[in-house]
Amino acid sequence: LDRRGGLHRDGIRGRHGSARKGVNHGGGTKQPCQIKVGTNAGRVLDELFDSDSFKADIEMGDHHFRTFNPALYQEYLDVKEYYTQNKATSHLKWNFTNSVYAATTVNFGPRTQTLDHVDSANFAPGWCRVRAYGPYNPKKGGHLVFWDLGIAIEFPPGASIFFPSALLVHSNLAIGEDEERYSVTSYSAGGLFRWKYNGGIPNEELEERLRETGNWADERKARAGRFKLYVDRFFPKYK
Repeated sequence: LDRRGGLHRDGIRGRHGSARKGVNHGGGTKQPCQIKVGTNAGRVLDELFDSDSFKADIEMGDHHFRTFNPALYQEYLDVKEYYTQNKATSHLKWNFTNSVYAATTVNFGPRTQTLDHVDSANFAPGWCRVRAYGPYNPKKGGHLVFWDLGIAIEFPPGASIFFPSALLVHSNLAIGEDEERYSVTSYSAGGLFRWKYNGGIPNEELEERLRETGNWADERKARAGRFKLYVDRFFPKYK
């Protein structure tokens, strides 16, 4: 696939081919919208997403999310239900009925190696899910590196991980020339949450309304403390 077909190469996250599909809001969009997918890439993603084995994998990830962080999972579910049940946004097509995530990116490799980056458009206190596929030797390469934490984690084919990709700088190590590595990332844009929290209007319009009513100062104060509330609620402390 070439760029006209919708497969992106040499992006800020790596020099491998990738494509994404789902629902998005942010990066200049005026309202929640469908991610634009090229014809060829769309056909490939449709075939992949419609396969029973891939849908089973996505459903398994959904169960894992709900099990290990039920409060955060519920927040994602509330957002999804807001869009699917709201008349103004019910036309937007979510990739899977059995997943709370709004979008999915597939890194087609064949030797996927992401560069160090953060996914700043994702819901900041949220968790994305990354799933790795092979074959490759996880002892020698493909490690997931969290640069802020100073750690590298063995990440074998078939492994999954949930982490706040908008907050932690991450990448993965190269694999051998004769090996293959692919990955799938599930996530939701922070703009989708903001749109819901704002009652279905842009930040600018909400700010204008609150300034007119004299409530903007209270809203700014509430927003300043909101992130700590998110962290306390959504990052479980295991004993």
